Amino acid sequence: MSGRPYSGYLHKRGSIWWLTLSWQGRRFQTSLHTTDRREAEKNRDDFVRPLRLNDKVSAIKALISLMDKTKLDALQPSRIPVKDIWTHFTPTHGSSGRVTSQHLQQKQSHLESFCDWTKASFMDEVDASMAMEYRTWLQKKDSLTATTINKHIMGLHSIWALSPFPSPWKLKPLKIRCESRDALTLDEIRTVIAKADGELRLLLIVGAYTGMRLGDCVSLRYDQVKDGRLERRANKTDKTISLPIAQPLAEALAAHPRTSDLVFPKLYADWKKNVSNMCRRIGEHFRSCGIDTTVKAEGRRAISKKGFHALRHSFCTLMASAGVPMTDIRDWVGHSSVMMTGIYTHSTHEGQQKILNALSTATCT
Repeated sequence: MSGRPYSGYLHKRGSIWWLTLSWQGRRFQTSLHTTDRREAEKNRDDFVRPLRLNDKVSAIKALISLMDKTKLDALQPSRIPVKDIWTHFTPTHGSSGRVTSQHLQQKQSHLESFCDWTKASFMDEVDASMAMEYRTWLQKKDSLTATTINKHIMGLHSIWALSPFPSPWKLKPLKIRCESRDALTLDEIRTVIAKADGELRLLLIVGAYTGMRLGDCVSLRYDQVKDGRLERRANKTDKTISLPIAQPLAEALAAHPRTSDLVFPKLYADWKKNVSNMCRRIGEHFRSCGIDTTVKAEGRRAISKKGFHALRHSFCTLMASAGVPMTDIRDWVGHSSVMMTGIYTHSTHEGQQKILNALSTATCT
């Protein structure tokens, strides 16, 4: 665009094309609302056509006639409403590092919570002091844990990072207390499964025999279970899961009435609507089985020690007790980071079979 009364360029945020322009000493940015390069170029030409006019007043009038108020506001990044951040800078799957649908759902929830709290109308009004004040409010709200609050703040920081504004959320993380979940005993595992029915019973069996996270279990599809193996991508890490299916689990899946492509259509709908409510429901089931799921903590809410995730801890504990190599257990449950994955060897089918044999022996009544 050299030699013209304006300069600018196309660029991507996530999968969406954006246009940045400099005209008459001012810099503008706007989303072109498309993932297609050719369509973005066409939209760009529509935006810059009025700027070719020699008369400044005519150019402004042409711009106003071309764009409605919303689009005109979008050209002024400092005037983007806080509530519209998600619309302007929505990240897409795989657009920024390891972004999954679960991550997007959490980030949007964090933004909605901040919008409900803040009195700021526009992005440029949100500064570090406001971010600190909001975090203090979170600390008082429902006695949230430091881990939850840190994730909340990091979620907001990652949203701001996709915008042209400096992030006010670069706060020093709160100190985290080491509070690991407890593993269930074999008797407790047998009890919670035996006293459950319907989808909940099968969900607990899947968790006990695979060690998968709740989100991966409840979103399981029948087409991911075939030829004696379970194959899918983990919601949290987007890593491929490929596991052999234990005979008791295979029998439970075969006996479960199929009404959808999803193994747990009702529970999945509940999980998508409100993860916390579903976790509370599972906790209530555990307590009805005589299991103490929490421990008291001074100055804060009780700490959850035994919930669905305890099945994952139990799985690892049982396998380690049965002599299964830690490398096979780590590869199975996906605990390794990207760096650690390069250090540890991949698990073999023989190692996975040892896990199945150990689990079947340990849980056999």
